[in-house]
This record gives sequence, structure tokens and C-alpha cells, in this order.
Amino acid sequence: MPTITKRVVPKQNVPLDRYKLLRIIQAMADGVLVFNPQGIVLLCNPAFEKIFGIHQEDIIGQPLRLLFELEAPELPDVLTLLLESGEAFSQEVVLHQGRQKRTFRLDTLPIEEDGVVSEGVAVFHDITKVKQTEKMRRDFVANVSHELRTPLSAIHGYAETLLEGALEDAEVSKDFVQIIFNHSKRLSQLVQDLLDLSKLESEECPFELHPTPLIPLIEKVVQLAQKQLSEKQIQLTFQPPLSFPYVVAHDSNIEQVLTNLLDNAIKYTPEKGTITIQTAISNAMVQVDVQDTGIGIEPKHIPRLFERFYRVDKARSRDMGGTGLGLSIVKHIIQYHGGDVWVTSTPAKGSTFSFTLQIAS
Repeated sequence: MPTITKRVVPKQNVPLDRYKLLRIIQAMADGVLVFNPQGIVLLCNPAFEKIFGIHQEDIIGQPLRLLFELEAPELPDVLTLLLESGEAFSQEVVLHQGRQKRTFRLDTLPIEEDGVVSEGVAVFHDITKVKQTEKMRRDFVANVSHELRTPLSAIHGYAETLLEGALEDAEVSKDFVQIIFNHSKRLSQLVQDLLDLSKLESEECPFELHPTPLIPLIEKVVQLAQKQLSEKQIQLTFQPPLSFPYVVAHDSNIEQVLTNLLDNAIKYTPEKGTITIQTAISNAMVQVDVQDTGIGIEPKHIPRLFERFYRVDKARSRDMGGTGLGLSIVKHIIQYHGGDVWVTSTPAKGSTFSFTLQIAS
């Protein structure tokens, strides 16, 4: 059971009309529950009904233990403690509603009449999003620290070795300087990705959308990837349609999306594999598919694939120079454009990354 924090509530003799009091309770955004010393529910407000997915008429007169038996079996004991101690307290409680877990700050207050506790009031304030945000912030700091530490340690180690005498060996020193250079590039890419992500997550995104021809962007990205494709002897197929509508987009950002998706497809497709880019029109939206014959993705990874720093194979991704932010950037850009992005994949057979954009009127 979480630690209970007692609260001191000053006694005030302020008369308040019962009707006004009920109206105030009903208007509250937090869930309010009133019960008697026998643990029987006397009253709840609409917010409480919404939290637990119940109707007031179904729980009035019912015991607390029956109300919370699925979500939090220990909660009735906590509320009973309120009546026994006669003191107000606060604590965090976790309610399990099916597969969903929600965290609430529970504030409780005893109501006394003639020195005897006659009712207890429990107020449920949903702090689930706050907890999720705190966890995301901790995970983000931990991930950034980890991603920075690896190249910095390599740069420090090789530079130290050079200073201790390896500079005298021309062949060794050249290899070490190349390694330092590669890790510095990785650091620069990580910093740039973090800056891009920060801009995309800000309330005022810095780029404007306008009618943009999509096919030339695809052709440009394909042309820039020719060297990578040739090195792995990968065959890329893209047949531009004779006519295609403009999309509502920012050209450099959509180019970044296409570059990230094509770069991933090349990285995870074995030599002599194939990559296919297709375009289609459906319901006033343009859809782009980047399909590869790569290693594929296990179903358990797909729901988290667009999270920041999430990698299916961490070691392999780092070896290939990935920062773990590319797909997260793709998701933010497409969502800002009013589109959607998703992936379908079969392990050992390949993956298809798809996104949609609005057609310009």
C-alpha cells in the first residue's frame, strides 16, 4: 500500500445550502465519492461515473468492496482507515481497468457531526498522463545519455591512444582518425535529429504547408540513394505515374520522410534484394508505400516502432549508424501534415512502410 500523507484540514463553520453543495460536486472534473461508516456508497458525481464506467443508481446503497473489487481490491480498506482515524489524507492509487492501468491521487476527508464521523468523502484526481509524461522524460534523458556515451567513449579512447604514441604509426593513426571521424558524424546526426524532433514537437512548428509535387521528391530521393543501392546490388523499382496530384506538404520535410524510409529499407535489405516504391490515390489522400525484401519485423515490435530511441535490434542499428530517432521524426512530420503512417511486416520476408498525405485542392 502506498505511503499515506496526512492533511490538516481547518475546521470552518460556513453554512452552505445542500442544493448548492450538490451542484458544486456535480460540476467537479474530479471523481467524488461519498460513503458512510458502514462502507456503503451514498453519493457520487458524473466525473466518478465516467472514471469507473458506471451509473449512480447502480451503486447507491452498495458496499465499497463490491464497487472496487476489480479495479483496486485494497481501496475499501484504505477508505475505512479514513473513518477509523478521523483524519484527512492523500495518497496515490492505481486502478486496473481491463488492460488499462490508471493512476489517481486520492484525497480523502471525514465529515463530522457532533464530534462523530458520519460520512467520508473521497476525491479521485486522474494523474495518469502526468505519470506517463514523467516516465517519458526519464526514459528520454536515459536514452540520450546512453546514445551520447557510446561515441564519446570511442572518441576519447582512440584520441588518448593516439596521444600516447600511436601517431607515430601512420597506418594505425589513419585508421584511428577515421574511427574518430565516423563517431563524430554519428554525434552530429544525433544532435541534428534531436533538434528536428524538438522543432516538430513544439507548439509552433516552423514550416508552412503548400501545394507540392510529390513525384519529383521521390525521384530526387531515389537518385541520391543510387550509391547505397549499387553497393548492395539492390534493385529499386519506382514507376512514376503519368499524372499525379499535388499534395499539401512542405517539400524538405517530405523529402526527409522519404529519405529516412528508403535509408531504412536499404539498411535492412540483404544484398541483391529488391525495394519497391508505389503511389496511390484514395479518399482525397495520396498513399506512398516503401516495400522491401529485408529481414522483416516481429509483430511484438511493431506497436513501439515509431517511439523515440526504440530499436528492434539495438546492436545492429548502432553498427549501421542509426540514432533511433528516424521513424519518430517520420511519424511527427506526417502527423503534422494531417496524414498517417504505419508498417506491415513479415519476419524474414520484408516490410512495407506506408504514409498518407492530403491532396491539394
